[in-house]
This record gives sequence, structure tokens and C-alpha cells, in this order.
Amino acid sequence: MAFLYMITLYKKSMSIIIRKATLKDLVDIQNLCIETIANTCHKDYNPLQIKAWILSVQNPNKWKQAIQNEHFLVAEKNHLIVGFTSLRNGNYINFMYVHQDYLQQRIASLLYHNILTVAMKQSTHQLSADVSITARPFFEAKGFRVMKENINLINNVEIINYHMILKT
Repeated sequence: MAFLYMITLYKKSMSIIIRKATLKDLVDIQNLCIETIANTCHKDYNPLQIKAWILSVQNPNKWKQAIQNEHFLVAEKNHLIVGFTSLRNGNYINFMYVHQDYLQQRIASLLYHNILTVAMKQSTHQLSADVSITARPFFEAKGFRVMKENINLINNVEIINYHMILKT
């Protein structure tokens, strides 16, 4: 089921297109993810944690599977991917990233709204996500509640995130 949304955000009056990701987007998605981790998460994670996290992103097979098997959306402005999100199994937000130059421009909210709409159409009663320290305030603002703190071991480095749930 292919679809395309074009939204003009009232702030900054920029046209954002939300569309399904394709395998052609793989490199751009990985690069955006790496840049976001390196440039927006440095206040919440130390350099060793950032490096370990970035190394885990560089596995193209993980991304191919997500793009092919999840409801994976990208936000585009002028043919540049400025954000992405994915919904796994109809109830788990697997990814939510926005390019560092497009933060605070409602792109994450736009992506979230589209994923929430997809989940609601599938009669989902609960959404969950494992979110970074950096992303936690965004998810809390959307009504998610922290259920537990996770200590993940990524490339032999401990990285904290939070398992959050939203009752729909």
C-alpha cells in the first residue's frame, strides 16, 4: 500500500513529504541516524557511548530488514531525508530520528502522527518504544510513560535508554 503525504508546516512554512521508505533510501537513513547520534545525543551520552552506538548503526542488513518488514516512513524536504520512523508489529516504534538541522520544526511530531494513525487503524491498544535519554522528553510530551530503564550493552559499552508505553 503506497501512499504519499504532503504537509506544509505553519512554522517556517516548509513543505515536508512523508512517504514509505525504500531500499534506495538505505544509505541516507544510515547517515542521518549516525549524524543525529553524533550531533544531538552528545549532551546525554559520553564519547565512548556515542562511538559504540554509531558502530551498531552501520549494519546494512538490520536496516534492509526494517525497511522491508516494518512500516517505515521518511520525511523529505527538497528531496533530502530530514527524518524517519518505523512501526514494528503494529505496536512498537522502532526508530524515530530527525536531522540535526531540522530539530524543533515539528518533523518528529508529523512522523509520530503518521505512525500513530497506522497503529490505530490496526486497533492497537498500546504503543511501546525504547527511547534514548535525548528522545525521552519528546515521547513523554506525547503521553508515553517510562516503564523501566534499560541498560544495554552495545559493543561492550553500557548505554541507557527507557522502555516507554502509551495506552491508546
